[in-house]
Amino acid sequence: MTYGVLLLVFLPAIRQRWRRPVLAIIAVIVVAVGFTRIASGVHYLTGVLAGWLLGAAWLAVTAAAFRHWRRDAGLATPPLLEGLAPEERNRLQAAPSAR
Repeated sequence: MTYGVLLLVFLPAIRQRWRRPVLAIIAVIVVAVGFTRIASGVHYLTGVLAGWLLGAAWLAVTAAAFRHWRRDAGLATPPLLEGLAPEERNRLQAAPSAR
């Protein structure tokens, strides 16, 4: 769920041509973590599947609530592939270097 939230928040900052590769990488990470939990013997397959489904459901509910809130506030509700707040794209900046 953490990767999904981070993806929805930072999706506006990701260039259009990099979105599919980033989505694929995150999906691979999530699947790999699930399978390592099964392989290490700390979870059963059913527990991992339930965790994936519960995380996806919670992410969908919170994203839908955020979009509903935006609609009530009079803001546009773009597709989720644009991120949760695409109008903030220009305000997202890299942190300054330590120097």
